[in-house]
Amino acid sequence: MSEIPYGVLEKIDDYRWRIPKSFKPGMRVPGIIYANEKLLKDIYHDKALEQVANVAFLPGIVNASLAMPDIHWGYGFSIGGVGATDIEEGGVISPAGVGYDINCLSASSLILNEFGYKIKIKDYEHKFHENQLICMDFGKEESQTTKIVGFLKQKPKHKVLCAFTESQRLIEATSDHPFYTDDGMKELGKLLPGDKVAIYPFEGVEYEEPNQEVLVSEEGVKKFLVESGMSSGGKCEMQILRHLNKQKILPLKFNSCQFPYLLKIIGYCFGDGLVYFTKGKRNRGTSCFYGTKKDLERIKEDLAKIGFRSSIYSRDRHHKIKTMYATTEFDRKEYWLKVASKSFAVLLAVLGVPLGNKCRQDYKLPRWLFKAPLWQKRLFLAGLFGAELSSPKTMTGHGYNF
Repeated sequence: MSEIPYGVLEKIDDYRWRIPKSFKPGMRVPGIIYANEKLLKDIYHDKALEQVANVAFLPGIVNASLAMPDIHWGYGFSIGGVGATDIEEGGVISPAGVGYDINCLSASSLILNEFGYKIKIKDYEHKFHENQLICMDFGKEESQTTKIVGFLKQKPKHKVLCAFTESQRLIEATSDHPFYTDDGMKELGKLLPGDKVAIYPFEGVEYEEPNQEVLVSEEGVKKFLVESGMSSGGKCEMQILRHLNKQKILPLKFNSCQFPYLLKIIGYCFGDGLVYFTKGKRNRGTSCFYGTKKDLERIKEDLAKIGFRSSIYSRDRHHKIKTMYATTEFDRKEYWLKVASKSFAVLLAVLGVPLGNKCRQDYKLPRWLFKAPLWQKRLFLAGLFGAELSSPKTMTGHGYNF
């Protein structure tokens, strides 16, 4: 039973009732319940009204703590409770005020990690804090990465169904699990044979635990600096090692948390990147990447994750190309990303990235790449092909030719 007596509620009209701020010291706003007298009697069967009053304590809450006619006892907020907060007034977002449904996949369901490998959902139980997944932003119609905020397992409360698609995809889920269809999100139990569901085209590769072989050590960095004539044990060497150690990059191993990001960056660098050193008083090291603004923004994000700052620049270019058929002229905006960090340039060089103009030299892939697990090889190739390959498209006037 509710601990709020009838006498405390103030009747506003036949369908609204007020819990005054004076009911509990510290309430910032009153509580407003939308109900007639008949519904109000049912509401009194649990402690939902206390929860309405408790929500009125939230920092930055605006106007009132509201309760809809279907109000009943919930987790922190009452089910059917509504509260708005103003961030400029110290407002907060309460997880208890955000509704969510518990619908489940089977423990053996394969989940796609941000690095392109797939593992069973049950295997995330003890390491979900350190992983991010690929998810779809249906508003933008593009894939994004997202952190895992929690792991939950329980015996299913709904019937477990098995969905099998025309493209040979198989998934087990509770009947209330939503799937994306032509008509928006639909529960699995409401889908019929012949209905279309969205699938992610990339299935991912099997996960293999990387080994602890050291790829870049302090000694390796020192050796490179000496052989390239950039150091004789002085301040330059000390600053580079200090920066790499500060970012916890050294010693760099196959299983280092920074390595997957470096693999993508190195792959892209083999395609549309440039690493060079300028000799002189300051002996700079610079890394540049060329591409679309969207691709460069993703590289910038990956660089930030491993501790390096970068900047994106642009300029308008006019092009004139003469062929045996005609002369073509066009204008375009060119984008490039610059990392003005000698320690980063040294790191890439030690890992085997070719220095200077790649068109004027022979170079090979790093030997360590052939010892990497398949999912790490894929990250390198994803970066390389992202730089060097064009997106599939049909030829003009030939609808069936790619």
